[in-house]
Amino acid sequence: MTKFVFFLALSFSLKTFATNQGSYAEEKKQFFKSAMSKSEIQKNQPFLNLHQENILECRNRIKSLMCLVDPATSKGKRECLQGGEKYAFHFEQLFDNYPLVLQKVFCSLDVIYIEKVFVGTAYAGTSDEDKLIVLGIRKSVLDEKLNLHTWASWKEQLSFGGKPDVYEINPQLPEIQVSPVNRANDFLYFVVAHEFGHILDFANKVNQFKEACPEWNGTGLEPECEMKEDSWGALSWKTNKTPRVENDFSNRTGLCFYWCGQMPLAQTTISQVYNDLIEKSDFISLYSTTQPWDDFADSLAYYVTSNYLHQSYVIDTKQGSQYDIMKKLKSSLFAKKYQYIERFLQRTDLIYPTPKI
Repeated sequence: MTKFVFFLALSFSLKTFATNQGSYAEEKKQFFKSAMSKSEIQKNQPFLNLHQENILECRNRIKSLMCLVDPATSKGKRECLQGGEKYAFHFEQLFDNYPLVLQKVFCSLDVIYIEKVFVGTAYAGTSDEDKLIVLGIRKSVLDEKLNLHTWASWKEQLSFGGKPDVYEINPQLPEIQVSPVNRANDFLYFVVAHEFGHILDFANKVNQFKEACPEWNGTGLEPECEMKEDSWGALSWKTNKTPRVENDFSNRTGLCFYWCGQMPLAQTTISQVYNDLIEKSDFISLYSTTQPWDDFADSLAYYVTSNYLHQSYVIDTKQGSQYDIMKKLKSSLFAKKYQYIERFLQRTDLIYPTPKI
């Protein structure tokens, strides 16, 4: 079976990735084992020195990247089925509305898998066997035209007892309110920006340890290592597991998302959790509090969704409070991170993985 070195795809559920693949939580463990010790992305050389005049080459190749596939069941190259090309327009719309840095990532991809049967939503990474740079998306979320309101509300509710196996919104749990946009699918815009954030993170060593961290074999306790002082992680994190004391808060470690099982947080914690997140920490979202890599990917996704798609994003706790995430994005609490992302997107020396095909 084809396996992937994942970039902590924010959109997996607790269920099995594919037949015999194991749970998301286990995939997450294996990701750290691979990515933090010998990331294939970090081994690649910079991709093309693309300038504005030839960036359209990245857009023109999107249709050729589309690959409709059945579930992976054996080793070797996955066969593309007929009909994948019709999904290209979704990604062409993303390209047209992304900043230049994210547009260039399309030129790094070897394939975009449209998964006919898939229990998660999306993923990105390198295939374990042929080292292809892969973006994958569940076919049904494209066919059903899933939007950001529905998907983000569903994800936000998981830690408080929401259903992980169906995109349904519980009216008693936190809900995300967004403004309508017509230029691109807002759900896909956010999710793919997050996945591209992981690709850029590992290619450019955005998150680094102060010293070499022991390789983890996926069993026992994961090593805890201090973040390098000038890396993204050091802005909010002391180690890969522990935030700086000023950013930690009660019930943070209880946030479970796709791996809650039978132990979600009690609904009585909702008001305090969001007050601590928004008013006290420099994290942009609950998901960004899980570890430094999703901190960067989620922060980048909110940044581009606000500044390039001009999307609003308000959390209604359903307990008498509402929080404007895009307002926090430009607040003094988030200022250092906002400035970091601005500088990152303006860099002219970014490394892009080299496609193999």
